[in-house]
Amino acid sequence: MKTTLLPLAAVLLLTFTTTAQTFSLQDFAAFYRLQGVWVAHTERGLEYEQWEIRNPQHLEGKVSIVHTDTRDSLPVSSENLQLHYQNGQILYTAEVAYSHSSPVDTFRLKRIDQGDYIFETGQGSVLKRTVYHPEADSVLEKYLEVPWANSTGRFSLIYRNTGQVTTNSLLNPAYLQRKAKALAEPSVFQKEIDGKFPERLFYQDSLVTVLRSISPQEPFHLLVIPNRRIPTLNDATPADEALLGHMLLTARDMVQRTTHAETGYRLVINTNENAGQSAFHLHLHVLGGNRTGPMVDQTWRNVRRRLADSTHVTSFEKRILGSWVSKTPTAEASMKWEPDLQNRFMVLTYKLDAHPPTGPAEIFEGKAFYKNAGKSDRFNAQWMDSNGDIFPVEGHYNGHEFITLWGTPATQQGKCVYRFLDDQTIELTDWRKDEKKGWVVFNRYTFRKT
Repeated sequence: MKTTLLPLAAVLLLTFTTTAQTFSLQDFAAFYRLQGVWVAHTERGLEYEQWEIRNPQHLEGKVSIVHTDTRDSLPVSSENLQLHYQNGQILYTAEVAYSHSSPVDTFRLKRIDQGDYIFETGQGSVLKRTVYHPEADSVLEKYLEVPWANSTGRFSLIYRNTGQVTTNSLLNPAYLQRKAKALAEPSVFQKEIDGKFPERLFYQDSLVTVLRSISPQEPFHLLVIPNRRIPTLNDATPADEALLGHMLLTARDMVQRTTHAETGYRLVINTNENAGQSAFHLHLHVLGGNRTGPMVDQTWRNVRRRLADSTHVTSFEKRILGSWVSKTPTAEASMKWEPDLQNRFMVLTYKLDAHPPTGPAEIFEGKAFYKNAGKSDRFNAQWMDSNGDIFPVEGHYNGHEFITLWGTPATQQGKCVYRFLDDQTIELTDWRKDEKKGWVVFNRYTFRKT
């Protein structure tokens, strides 16, 4: 059937007569992955759909269609799109960009069915749908269902992402909920500012309070905190300019009481989740007493150097090198594959933070040093972990999976399979060998490259 995309603005605004299902902010968070630019190739030209996250409950988008079919009177047409979360409802609206007199089409999310986010608007028994199906981080299917004679026509588009943001660039609704709860309560620093814990006090004046860190990251670690609560640096206004300057100069003055002023120190303000902010009262970290090294993780630099080594780099390394993350409701895991500084090994650093609904939380960490075993697809390694286990590992890559066997017949044996779903996604499955049952799965996570 010939594909024809009908403008969403051609659908009249209609009223729903059924009771709407309610959705959570976590459901709405699925649309955060739309951020970026998507392109679909159609018989009549190229269609671009671009989305931007305005705030945790609002996305703005735009559709631009570049027509190549001579039957179209306009070379380019476009629509303005909105996605809203409000009072348990998720609304999708569309308006022809060049005609504000046109009605705004409003679709309401009715249900989520096997990855389909189904928006509907209707009149009587005739329903019209707009469906988004984000199959993966780089693929998006969108289709419309509209009245067509005595039946319903379905028009499908497959988009590819041209500017995909990484997983770590997406807003995390769980973090936003924790932040909202914290902001509804008194500041975690308020008792110290009020002088109820004088043992932490390092300095105080009418504008700021300086505290010793209760979990110091360096031998010298102070917090410079404004006495008036400002949740994050994003919330500072031009009226706070003098206060912010006073915080910096106070930090300098505190360091000058020590030898760190000459040996070196660092000032840090963390803002929101990716920077690690957990106390929502602006504070400046003052760190000294050690060589702190580079400002940020330098994995990318080591990886770039290794990939440029055409003599030694293997096809497996090209796919695996970098940082990967996995997030589920009960666990967060990360793994980082990078060359060592001498470019002799691939170093795997693994961390699992499990917080099951029942039972204690657990943090597990491990590290392995992989070295090529003489063939480009085979590697040997030594594994060490936080449980105190140390054992050899043998691995081989078959073009789709990296299969590792660890342990010895005299000890517990296991295997780990890294299956590449695509170049940005890995399904990792851990197995243990049981004397009676054979190989048994005990962990399975999906990692995305960051």
